[in-house]
Amino acid sequence: MNTLKKAINIPPTKGGYVIFIHYSQGSTDFVVTTMLDNSAQFSVNEEKLIIEKLSALNIDELVRANRVNINKWNDNDDAYLTFIKGKRDVSIFFQEFIGNTDLTSAKVNANNLKDALQEYMRVMGFDRDKKFKVSKEIEDYIFKKIDSEEDIELDSISALVDAENPRGFRDYSLENDKSVSGRFRATKKGNFYFLHRTVVKGTGYKLEFDKELIKKDVVIRDGSGRM
Repeated sequence: MNTLKKAINIPPTKGGYVIFIHYSQGSTDFVVTTMLDNSAQFSVNEEKLIIEKLSALNIDELVRANRVNINKWNDNDDAYLTFIKGKRDVSIFFQEFIGNTDLTSAKVNANNLKDALQEYMRVMGFDRDKKFKVSKEIEDYIFKKIDSEEDIELDSISALVDAENPRGFRDYSLENDKSVSGRFRATKKGNFYFLHRTVVKGTGYKLEFDKELIKKDVVIRDGSGRM
């Protein structure tokens, strides 16, 4: 707490509240640590008919939130910590406060995103065409963020997965502990080639090709019925 006490008085930080939430989901224990800012809001005094300035917790502008999987932490699993969302300008002292010195790497987030997407689309019964369309839209979004050196946001990806249920994929990832950070920065497009490429590995060989080719011609070996 001393780390937070010192850092909270250093610009650009403006104070706020630290909230700890402990809960269980199934047989797994989680602890969420979050910071909320105070924000000024205004209200009309109905008796005096004057505008009054009020202080309120700004939930919409969450400063930083992380979730610790206690089970993984006890098992010494390095993937026990997930950052849910937050602003980058206060992330350094928040990381120091919770004892973390390095955010989950972009490559780890990419791998976790791959697993979460594949599982979610399978559970939701996406057909091949829909999977291809969703993957292409997500890839376009991620590559634009990499080019502009901006954060990739799980909320935005979730909306691309299903516009009619924009929070569905995000909620599924959190509820099933897929360890995809709510916001992360990436620099290598190669980490996300899984969105448009398929890799088939076997003993002594590795076959890699664009998923789009699957939609085109298929050659059947005469008499065998095999490709």
